[in-house]
Amino acid sequence: MIRRPPRSTLSSSSAASDVYKRQLHFYNFSSPQIPQMVVTDTENPFVPIPFTLMCWLELDSDMERIDQFLDTLPQYAQDVADDEAAQHSQYYTQMQQRQGQQSRSTDKNNAATNKKDKKDEDVILPPPPQGEACFGAAVKIASLILSESGGKVILTGSKLPTKGLGTIKVRDITKMYGVEAEEKNIYRPIDGFYPTIATECAKRQISFDLLMFANEYCELQTIGQLCHLTGGSQVLFRNYDPHYDTHRLHAAIDASLTQEAGYAAILRVRCSTGLRIKGYHGHFLSQDPHDMDLASVTGSSTFMVDLQHENVLDAKQHTYIQAALLYTTRSGRRRVRVHTLKMPICNTYVSLFRNLDLEACTFAVVKDAIHDVVNKGPTVARTNITDRILKLLTAYRRHCSTGTHSGQLLMPELLKLLPLFSLAIMKSDALVAGTMTPFDDRIQNIFDLLTMPSYRLLPFLYPRFYALHNLYAHTSVGVINPTNGAVLMPPLMQLTADTVMMYGVYLLHDQQARILYIWIGSQVTAKASMALFDCEDAKSVGSSVHFEQFSSRLQNIINYVISGPGAVSGGKDKMMIVHEGKDKGIEEAFFRNMVEDENFP
Repeated sequence: MIRRPPRSTLSSSSAASDVYKRQLHFYNFSSPQIPQMVVTDTENPFVPIPFTLMCWLELDSDMERIDQFLDTLPQYAQDVADDEAAQHSQYYTQMQQRQGQQSRSTDKNNAATNKKDKKDEDVILPPPPQGEACFGAAVKIASLILSESGGKVILTGSKLPTKGLGTIKVRDITKMYGVEAEEKNIYRPIDGFYPTIATECAKRQISFDLLMFANEYCELQTIGQLCHLTGGSQVLFRNYDPHYDTHRLHAAIDASLTQEAGYAAILRVRCSTGLRIKGYHGHFLSQDPHDMDLASVTGSSTFMVDLQHENVLDAKQHTYIQAALLYTTRSGRRRVRVHTLKMPICNTYVSLFRNLDLEACTFAVVKDAIHDVVNKGPTVARTNITDRILKLLTAYRRHCSTGTHSGQLLMPELLKLLPLFSLAIMKSDALVAGTMTPFDDRIQNIFDLLTMPSYRLLPFLYPRFYALHNLYAHTSVGVINPTNGAVLMPPLMQLTADTVMMYGVYLLHDQQARILYIWIGSQVTAKASMALFDCEDAKSVGSSVHFEQFSSRLQNIINYVISGPGAVSGGKDKMMIVHEGKDKGIEEAFFRNMVEDENFP
């Protein structure tokens, strides 16, 4: 937890730690030994007193003590694990004693009734209670601690809340996932604790950043309300692998702690006479239809505003749109930031289509599609995307075409790629047909799409795809420009399986899965293999030849794709080497990114 300083001062922020599993653990930083304080009541949790004197550390003056605590935290976790193991051992002992008593009682009854002796049987003990998580109690405690000052909570979890306040009963999504009449219901959060506590925290200017390390279904659409209503971030690490995912974790934590941010913010959009604000879309709390209440806002926060005509606008005049943000800086200063946009008014469809923005239109398609998913289901959402594109093209042909164009498809110059990106939206993890995508991954993808800056949206939907096998013939490709640090990249390729050849080597960056694929054909020439991997046999890549042995130009290309402009994860993504015909599962995942092909996914 991070507590903001009072607005009247310019002091630094403070940090405290609350660890939970079956019970809540607090740490007394006023003592050099940092002893634990344990709260076992998870139904009605309370804050140890005096928390303010014992548990807060200043970020500017107490960093050494914070580092010391983080170094000892694994030992505290081991103590909890040992305690749980001891409880399991005690449980088994009690169950064995109970089984022995039942067995002796049965023997006496058999002897009394002269029944035949029974054969010895293995005693099957029921499993011990599974590891419990008082996730909801930890959320409640954080809200109590920060209720007066406001602040940020970085919340981690690894399983569904199963103990105490905020316990969630698992929904049987297998009976609803993929069933058209029922599926829309599981996209909605379970009413009760989490939407309520999220609303309370947003009103108190408390934001939550959630890092979820769950390998099983964890009801992310419900606990994610903490991030949705408070303006925080949400990252799902499925099957967390320290070798590949550590960089992603560091990037997520760095963004939470160091990214320029504002708190206790109110965002309002105004417009000229003749227009009105119809609605806002994004992650925020709305207590007033004219404002967005933001417990936290960052430079990458993204919102969408719907405008509606009220009167006829004068084409000879201009219209104005103004966004005003009132917020508090990390140092406690209260500020106002205002952006005003002046735009000409047009009265013809030709002028309108000539000035449309592809990124904004794609974001609008995403917003409408997600609204349909939650309220009508993904099947209806995919159908409505197609209908909207058809209506747009029909309007353009009817109002903007000149002469006869029999059989010719007419499209606005600036929106030629909109049907392609709409297809990519329908094939994204958020809307793709079928049940192959884990449901929590769908929810995470929906969250990403709604919070992503528009300049990152297009490569997120349509992965970057490069052919690498001709690198030896183009000596400047993959070389770093010493002036600006940019790397000259190979030309982008269409995402269709027809472009993949057996003699080729291809790089594909799937930003939705945070995976960078290198697909290696079965007939790669020794010349191409030498230029790329510094070995004559490309079949050895991934087994005896690894990234460190790759050519410097290939390493430059890979690093630039992962961390260059438009990258989402902010760090090194998981790199997968795929050999043609050998890695069926991984190769299938690679070809599912070919969004232009009818059969994929």
